[in-house]
Amino acid sequence: MAHDPFTLIVAADRHREAKGHVYVDDGATFDYRDKGEFCQTLLSLKGTSLSSRVVAGKCDFGNSVEKIYILGLQKLPEAIYRSSAGNKEALDFYIEGERILIKLPNVKITNEWEIMLLF
Repeated sequence: MAHDPFTLIVAADRHREAKGHVYVDDGATFDYRDKGEFCQTLLSLKGTSLSSRVVAGKCDFGNSVEKIYILGLQKLPEAIYRSSAGNKEALDFYIEGERILIKLPNVKITNEWEIMLLF
């Protein structure tokens, strides 16, 4: 379970925005307290961008993000891209009713990245 992938659920408000924090540590020791071995990221959906930014800790955990669900968009995107370390890559996504599923976005929960929605 410590290395299991994450599923993120992003619920947009009426302005197409959402914000939340993700906290990760080893789940077994007090190293978060004694050695500062934890990671806190800020996930933010604003306009056409879903981004992850490290806000605290040592982010050495390797958990990947397996799925991202985005709920509450009034409009559905035509394309979705991932931007990481200067590279831009088209992502596969699926429309499931009124939600969007981005499967295997190839990002880590503790890395900084951006996903762009093109409408």
